[in-house]
Amino acid sequence: MSNFKSKTMKITKLLAILFISALSFTACSEDDDHDHDDHGHGEHEEEITQLVYTLTNTDNSADVVTFTFTDEDGDGGQDGTKVVSGNLTANATYKGKLELLNLEEGEDVGAEIAEDDAEDHEIFYITNVAGLQFTTTDVDANSDLLGFDTDVTAGDAGSGKLTISVVHEGKKPNDGTTQDALSGGGTTDIEVVFDVTVEHGEHEEEITQLVYTLTNTDNSADVVTFTFTDEDGDGGQDGTKVVSGNLTANATYKGKLELLNLEEGEDVGAEIAEDDAEDHEIFYITNVAGLQFTTTDVDANSNPLGFDTDVTAGDAGSGALTISIVHEGKKPNDGTVTDALSGNGTTDIEVTFNVTVQ
Repeated sequence: MSNFKSKTMKITKLLAILFISALSFTACSEDDDHDHDDHGHGEHEEEITQLVYTLTNTDNSADVVTFTFTDEDGDGGQDGTKVVSGNLTANATYKGKLELLNLEEGEDVGAEIAEDDAEDHEIFYITNVAGLQFTTTDVDANSDLLGFDTDVTAGDAGSGKLTISVVHEGKKPNDGTTQDALSGGGTTDIEVVFDVTVEHGEHEEEITQLVYTLTNTDNSADVVTFTFTDEDGDGGQDGTKVVSGNLTANATYKGKLELLNLEEGEDVGAEIAEDDAEDHEIFYITNVAGLQFTTTDVDANSNPLGFDTDVTAGDAGSGALTISIVHEGKKPNDGTVTDALSGNGTTDIEVTFNVTVQ
């Protein structure tokens, strides 16, 4: 009897241990499932069906470029579509705003991430276009970079690729690369590669007429104009040059240069002077002895511009006058086109006239 009781007690204890172990295992399993729900990838990761990146020129609100990727049926369906609305302007600055949307559900996934899950996300902008720079301006609660808001600076003209990559649960902070961010075991929610082009402002290829007017400071009737007209632009018929008369020996003149687009009725020179003076300079080069040109207007940095000039004629003589408009050249420079162009600038337009002083 004693032996039977001992065996019964042992069995009872064993069953109790097994029962407690089962309860512990069940509890752990429930906790594990809860941890997964709390820390696993949120639903938004597979619900981004549209990415829209909008860049707005800080100096010209009409200059807006959008990069849009749409994939309404999500991964595994038809390939998504990419649309870039236009080109960026060289040497301009932009404010960038990224949106991540779920079109089917009408959800702003990006706003949800920014509000509830910013610490686990970072957005990267990678480009191979020289001089095109992206700077993230928003941060998460830990003061680490996020990436929905950016400052963008365009450099010289060029083209290439822009990759936008949204990294989830990556290493933060990191060295600014997706490689380092993903080294922390993160994943990519979405990554899209767009074509991107940076171009010079339209006025550069739309100067169809140059007019340089010299007015004698002592005789307002003594006016000489140098006019170049090329209505069909580069690649068409050669332009025409007209010089209205000769300069008076030992006289002084006030010079005024106009750059026009006849087809569009635009005063391109006025646009440059107002919006892009820091990137332009006009040079007057002559081989006529005693004929001197002095620039009297300056840009916002007090460097010479060249739409306004004081001109002094010396003794009688004849030769050539070259008017050259340099864009994005070295400023300040030594007063020569050669030095200005040494800063990787280009020539918007250059015209050589015959000139006579009598």
